[in-house]
Amino acid sequence: ASGGTALRKVSYGSELVTNGDFASGTTSWVANASATLSISSGKLQVTRVSSSGDTAYQIITTQTGLAYEISVDVTAGTQTPHFKVYNSNITGTNLVDKVSTGNGTYVVSFVALSTSTAIELRAYGGNGTALYDNVSVKEVTFDQPDGTLQLFNSPANVPRIEYNADGTVKGLLI
Repeated sequence: ASGGTALRKVSYGSELVTNGDFASGTTSWVANASATLSISSGKLQVTRVSSSGDTAYQIITTQTGLAYEISVDVTAGTQTPHFKVYNSNITGTNLVDKVSTGNGTYVVSFVALSTSTAIELRAYGGNGTALYDNVSVKEVTFDQPDGTLQLFNSPANVPRIEYNADGTVKGLLI
């Protein structure tokens, strides 16, 4: 069974996003089309001016076939926050497409299809703004002895090993 929640041991690799907390302003983030990027109350503000392609993006290095987790804090400005993860670049295969249903932190898993992956942030629904903070992407390693036992939503096509609450392995979830 894959693509669902299971209790398992999970470890995380190093941070792959540069300036995901926006402490260095908009450094490392690229404005696409006619989007404007600015910092508002310590958050990245993406302003959509005239096109659905008005976005902020960053290309990160990934490894084909490995699982990753993206975490993003979103706040609505005048439009709904919307983030995507693409294979290769912002015109590649869409791996994650998340329109927020409210302010908060969103965490989504995906499997990389190439050695580069694009993170895209946009204002959704029309011209206006959306705010982002604490954008993070880390490699996920499963079932390591030093892993933390937690409920984890596995990406599709990743077998799930289930654990008891005391940390003993139950086996492959089928």
